[in-house]
Amino acid sequence: MIKNFLENIYNKGFFHLLGSNFLVQFFGFGLVLFLGKILSAEEIGNIKIIQSYSLFFITFATFGVNVALLKTASEKRPKFEKKAILKKSIVIVLFFSIISIFLLFTLLKLGLLTKNEDIEYWLYRYSIVIPFAALGYLFLAYFQALKEIKNVAKFQVLIRLIFIVLIFIFTYLYGFSGLIYSTIISYILGTIIFFKHLDRNLFKFNIDNSKIKKFNSYAFFSFIGMIITVVGKNSDIYLLDYLEAVKDEIGYYSIAIIFFMAGNVINGTAQSIITPHFSENENNYTWLKNNLLKYQILMIPFSIVVSLCLYLLAYIVVNYYYGQEYSQVLDILIYLLVNYLIISTYTITGGALVGLGVIHSSIYIVLISTFSSLLIGYYLFFSWGVYGVAIGQIIGSIVNFILITLLFIYHIKKIKRNYI
Repeated sequence: MIKNFLENIYNKGFFHLLGSNFLVQFFGFGLVLFLGKILSAEEIGNIKIIQSYSLFFITFATFGVNVALLKTASEKRPKFEKKAILKKSIVIVLFFSIISIFLLFTLLKLGLLTKNEDIEYWLYRYSIVIPFAALGYLFLAYFQALKEIKNVAKFQVLIRLIFIVLIFIFTYLYGFSGLIYSTIISYILGTIIFFKHLDRNLFKFNIDNSKIKKFNSYAFFSFIGMIITVVGKNSDIYLLDYLEAVKDEIGYYSIAIIFFMAGNVINGTAQSIITPHFSENENNYTWLKNNLLKYQILMIPFSIVVSLCLYLLAYIVVNYYYGQEYSQVLDILIYLLVNYLIISTYTITGGALVGLGVIHSSIYIVLISTFSSLLIGYYLFFSWGVYGVAIGQIIGSIVNFILITLLFIYHIKKIKRNYI
């Protein structure tokens, strides 16, 4: 039974994508170790803040189209229709990329985004990545919708290798500015790599909007949900910047987040693979019930083992590489790993809801949990500092778990009634 189960997820490309994601994180981890010796803790904190703000505007540029594409292109339809959906998606993303850059520049000009002049200076330049990163998310969603998981894994490793090599060279030669400009170049090259593997006649395909009636609805409500999610996931960094926390502590917090993100590799991998399959079986009650339970249970022991390994790795790195002055990284990491374990308990459920097209209700859940984490993080910061912000994230994840689980139970019962 176990053998058949492992063969099943292997054929779906789980281990290929998981392996590539771990390899990507391994490269990224090596990069962080390297940057820790070249850049100061303050500079590491600055690049994290820049990346967090830019992620918001990249998400704005996608306008939820990547999720709408993943949903509609994973449905059973002719290949030419799927290509036409991609074409439509590209045009929308490019349009909103222009709006996103304009919005970023306006907020910076008015002084409404950040009080840090260095971050403001570099955000103007870093904004170049917005259209390229948005297209990258779009192309990933397209290949996932086609279930070409092995190609997704290959592209990710290739792009990350280019990214790592360029950053190593430019940061070593030019420091912080080299890191910024090499990142911009990497995004551009990554988009080119994806584009080369698309049909050259892509822009000749068209689709009647009546065949994808819910596309715009999926995109809009996904956009709202994703914006709120991005704010929620980065609210700790936004808060630390807004509250003008000690710059070195933001750097320590940013290093701890790298280990937290490495743990989330399993979560993201599982979600990206499971969503199209839930979409295909959205009316099959028995399949939905059995597979959700099976995959969600599998996530928990994986996550426990990963969190223990990550803390051990962080302990070794901090004590034998960075030095005692970075010991605060380990203290912060404990809070972040608790948050990671909570997130892993609803990862599959959240992906299943997207696959079922439950977008509207998910937005309210994300909004509630984000507001909770921001409010609590803000309040606790004045007593607990960066740890208070981390606790706010934990509370937000607990709220997410409760509400997402209740929402899925409601929809699975609804499907059961129709199924019977």
